[in-house]
Amino acid sequence: MRLLVLWDDNRLPHTCQLDHIVPQAGPGSNNRRGNLVAVCERCNRSKSNTPFAVWAQKCGIPHVGVKEAIGRVRGWRKQTPNTSSEDLTRLKKEVIARLRRTQEDPEIDERSMESVAWMANELHHRIAAAYPETTVMVYRGSITAAARKAAGIDSRINLIGEKGRKDRIDRRHHAVDASVVALMEASVAKTLAERSSLRGEQRLTGKEQTWKQYTGSTVGAREHFEMWRGHMLHLTELFNERLAEDKVYVTQNIRLRLSDGNAHTVNPSKLVSHRLGDGLTVQQIDRACTPALWCALTREKDFDEKNGLPAREDRAIRVHGHEIKSSDYIQVFSKRKKTDSDRDETPFGAIAVRGGFVEIGPSIHHARIYRVEGKKPVYAMLRVFTHDLLSQRHGDLFSAVIPPQSISMRCAEPKLRKAITTGNATYLGWVVVGDELEINVDSFTKYAIGRFLEDFPNTTRWRICGYDTNSKLTLKPIVLAAEGLENPSSAVNEIVELKGWRVAINVLTKVHPTVVRRDALGRPRYSSRSNLPTSWTIE
Repeated sequence: MRLLVLWDDNRLPHTCQLDHIVPQAGPGSNNRRGNLVAVCERCNRSKSNTPFAVWAQKCGIPHVGVKEAIGRVRGWRKQTPNTSSEDLTRLKKEVIARLRRTQEDPEIDERSMESVAWMANELHHRIAAAYPETTVMVYRGSITAAARKAAGIDSRINLIGEKGRKDRIDRRHHAVDASVVALMEASVAKTLAERSSLRGEQRLTGKEQTWKQYTGSTVGAREHFEMWRGHMLHLTELFNERLAEDKVYVTQNIRLRLSDGNAHTVNPSKLVSHRLGDGLTVQQIDRACTPALWCALTREKDFDEKNGLPAREDRAIRVHGHEIKSSDYIQVFSKRKKTDSDRDETPFGAIAVRGGFVEIGPSIHHARIYRVEGKKPVYAMLRVFTHDLLSQRHGDLFSAVIPPQSISMRCAEPKLRKAITTGNATYLGWVVVGDELEINVDSFTKYAIGRFLEDFPNTTRWRICGYDTNSKLTLKPIVLAAEGLENPSSAVNEIVELKGWRVAINVLTKVHPTVVRRDALGRPRYSSRSNLPTSWTIE
């Protein structure tokens, strides 16, 4: 911080103290950078709570005056590389303006406590417009932080993380802030702002730290503040009860409609050509560039579900009325290099476009959970790509027919494809990214998830963040936030911040997790007359 020296005094380095150019009416002071100066102890006592311009006219000290001080400010030069010329010019203008002021800063009022953030003001205006007879106040975040400290609730609320401070690892701290705001009143906010101002003043000037005992400038304000403290302590008890009952919910909106954004990568890749008569593996056939080509290849009499098509020089197929002979070339999707064989390359989401193909992996609309019946039932997942739903966008997307030639079906596990074709698969329900899963994690003791649960046991609520493969979900704990991690273990870092918990659907369903859908108040929804998504358990 650059400090303004108001006069030349050989004693200054030994008696240097901070003072405010312009004092503030009422408790506290304006502790902005442009209002702080370095002065000697004698003149600090002499100036007291008087604006500099008023005091300089009558102090009688040589070389102390508004003109001399402004001259020194104009002579400031950059001393650190982090200070830009624009910042220095702005600071000079602010200091010079305050040196010329003859009136003290106004007392803390509602305007000085309000948030100036655009979103806060926008919300302010919308609520005020909807409820014109209601007084709406949007307070700064510093007021909320001061309220938590003044009431001492951070050390009392049983959130995950370190007590005694606002630990951001537990997302439910936002609910604490919301509760604090709900109990906030203008009188209390004014007292909190005055306490913060006093704290800054006393720490900068080295005065006795009395700001913690300050509870208001009037008897009424002090009584009101103590009553508010009592309410805050009662709030803490109620909040802890809800935490113990696991009823402080962290929710997220889920997308049920088809997305209007880009459904594929921007730059197309080149298709790979194969001579029809040389034979094709099942993997190559499943990566056929069009559904019609896939149908023509799989309808050949010698097609085998495991081995594909053998080499045959008399082979001929027909696609959209066009005959393709054994000497002709067909095209398939492939991400392999030209020098590498693609015979065993796993099918992936892609569509043909002019000039090649584009991947559509990120555009999975939902995943359908199936139980494959048998002596020992197994579970599988069908990822449904948005591309396969476009023709049915005005119907029920979650019950739309997914034909065998669709890219969704071609990318599914072979056992699931066969079970659906033979009618041996039971469609249990669907999930989307953002869905909440309630999981009994007691049996997960190995690998990264086991090590994670050693640090955070009883983490039962998880969020679906994506589909790692055609048989695995990617999950992250709902309550834990990466921004609050400090020196986490590798397992915690992987699951909370990096890749998440990648769990096979057949492994996860053995503990019969529940897909939790909530209403606007966070309550689980088990039925709906409006056909809204409801909670269900994977049985």
